[in-house]
Amino acid sequence: MVKCAPLSMLRVGAKLGSPIHDQQSKLLLASGIDITKELLVKLHKRGVQSVVIEEKDWLRMTAFESKGKICKALPNRDPVKSDVQSAATDELDTSVSQMSSCEIVASDQPFSEHIQSHGATSYNKQRMNQLFNHHQKTVNQVTELLGQLSNGKAVAAEALQDVSMQTVKQAVEDIDLFVCMGINPVADDSVFTHSTNVATLAIAFGATLGLDEQSLCDLGAGCLVHDAGMLQVDENLYNSQQVLDQTEFIDITKHCAIATDLLFEKMQRVPVGVRMVVYQMHERCDGSGYPRGSTAERIHPLAKISAVADSYVALVSSRPHRHAMLPYFAMKKMLEDVKAGLYDSAVIRALLHTISLFPIGSFCELSDGRVAKVIRSNGPAYDRPIVEVWQRGHLSAEPEVVDLTDVDVKIVKPLASLS
Repeated sequence: MVKCAPLSMLRVGAKLGSPIHDQQSKLLLASGIDITKELLVKLHKRGVQSVVIEEKDWLRMTAFESKGKICKALPNRDPVKSDVQSAATDELDTSVSQMSSCEIVASDQPFSEHIQSHGATSYNKQRMNQLFNHHQKTVNQVTELLGQLSNGKAVAAEALQDVSMQTVKQAVEDIDLFVCMGINPVADDSVFTHSTNVATLAIAFGATLGLDEQSLCDLGAGCLVHDAGMLQVDENLYNSQQVLDQTEFIDITKHCAIATDLLFEKMQRVPVGVRMVVYQMHERCDGSGYPRGSTAERIHPLAKISAVADSYVALVSSRPHRHAMLPYFAMKKMLEDVKAGLYDSAVIRALLHTISLFPIGSFCELSDGRVAKVIRSNGPAYDRPIVEVWQRGHLSAEPEVVDLTDVDVKIVKPLASLS
């Protein structure tokens, strides 16, 4: 399959695996050739405004940038409790009631100590390619794992843990690039891709919260399989092009218990943290979540983290009934919801610290009139991330990397695109 893309999408330094044609199918550039400034200027002078590229290259080129379009989220659902009960859910309910504390506690051996810092630098192109390939590999592995579980086949817990641990290790070299891959979903966001993206984001700000490597692995593993139950829900509900009514939504909420039962029955030696993420991801601190309507003191720490990751990724993902939200407005929605008591405030602070108020991969306009793409968070300076900057109308030029904490320039508004 092929995609039509604006010429401005071709970035200096990119290398496509397939040829580039114009809309009349005339060859413009052979495969495997580096995109240079000279080539882009030449195409621009020839009047080329858009190009036709292979879908796989389009996915690779857009993997690290926002696809958001809308500014307003749908209203929150009325509280729903599920009456689904089983040996698996009973065991976890008992486990939660016996926990001495559900507070998120930083480890004395935090994984964050291993993460490399890059400062005001652009992403390494080779690393971008490697990370994209790893993400696609993980999606394929999740597809296989969830398919086996849904079909009633036994799956080794070690296989799930290995996939999660390999994902955790990807964060070491460049966590900003790592999280950028997860929070800018492709347009055709499937259950498997969504689960992988949620795991990526949860691992990233779980590291900010001070979790150790094994806790991050458990967190990621739970996120990777949390939607296993969705494969046993009516596909017409999940893919509905209309907002579900309350009765239909109640059917969707059953997927938590279904997935919990699948892990209980088909996986041995699954850590309790993994199972809690699957079971409690949709619980909310104010008791408005499902399946049990649990409040903060009865929600597992890893589930509090995964709940935020899942909600944010869902907002910035396209669905059959709506477009993806612009990342800034998705973050604004998360801040409104934590103020209303839905989420743990420490988790939301970690989310802000990790991806910023103007999230990584999103576009914005600066106070000096230039346009920019956010590439790195600046920790507690939530509104002053590190950005790549262009003059309007000169997107083929090499961008300037600017740390907004070092200049008298600020972000004035989010944008859906640079052009």
